[in-house]
Amino acid sequence: MLESVLYSEIASSSPAPSSVSKGKKFGKEMYIIDVSGTIVNDKQFISSLENAFDKYAAKYYAEEKGLSQPAAKVQAEKGTALREKGSKNSNGSAYQTYLKMQDEVAAYAYQKGKLSLDIFYEAAVAIRHLTEEGKTVVIYSSGLKHTFKPAFKSAKMSGGKTLDDFISFYFSSFDIGDKDKVSSFRTIANKMGISLKNAVFVDDKEENAKTAVKAGVKKVYVISKNPDRKKSKDKSSEEYYVIQSIKQILDDDENHNHETESSKQTETSEESSEIGSEDASYSEAA
Repeated sequence: MLESVLYSEIASSSPAPSSVSKGKKFGKEMYIIDVSGTIVNDKQFISSLENAFDKYAAKYYAEEKGLSQPAAKVQAEKGTALREKGSKNSNGSAYQTYLKMQDEVAAYAYQKGKLSLDIFYEAAVAIRHLTEEGKTVVIYSSGLKHTFKPAFKSAKMSGGKTLDDFISFYFSSFDIGDKDKVSSFRTIANKMGISLKNAVFVDDKEENAKTAVKAGVKKVYVISKNPDRKKSKDKSSEEYYVIQSIKQILDDDENHNHETESSKQTETSEESSEIGSEDASYSEAA
């Protein structure tokens, strides 16, 4: 019963699911990006969150929840027990309850400057570039809700910016559902007001990529650490692309823009030729 009691405590103290502010303008093209395993090293990231819980949970419950030192220590120990109990079943209620506790403690640690997000350099460059090019970049994470905004604020960029300055919105599986559900992607599209036909999804798991394809996402990428893999297809023959670095989506985007511009120039040239031909015919007839 331990996990059900703690879950009710967390649920009652957590804010309602976030929604995008009305009237806010976003770019017409949206990039939906995963975090763990995609833009940060998954093992290091998970380890840092667990270490932060072990180190700061009691302090968080004392300072932020107003518990006495002994009660705060007991609450932290309950969380550790849930993590150990759920280690063999990450989908079980014990581990899911621990993740919610870890999420709050990690957010506290980032806000207090105890942690800083160690993001892949090329990922930070890609996210900044996409935003500065007028794209809408959103984060879609599993197992975390409160952590990412303070975490992204901890990642310092040039010009006095932080990584958070280049993110339009943060979505959590706790609010909109897991990535294996088509409805989750449609919820993102509805909340952002951007069609999935104008969306790109980047993740490190093929099962999530397949769901995104089924949902109608225009282009889907899977980050892979295996350099021998180049491209895969799902059972419905819809393609998703396997890449080794998120930087590759910038190369694809630039190539697409170049092809589009070349196509426009060709169309304009053809239209000019047709107009010129019509003028010549009219002159001859006159």
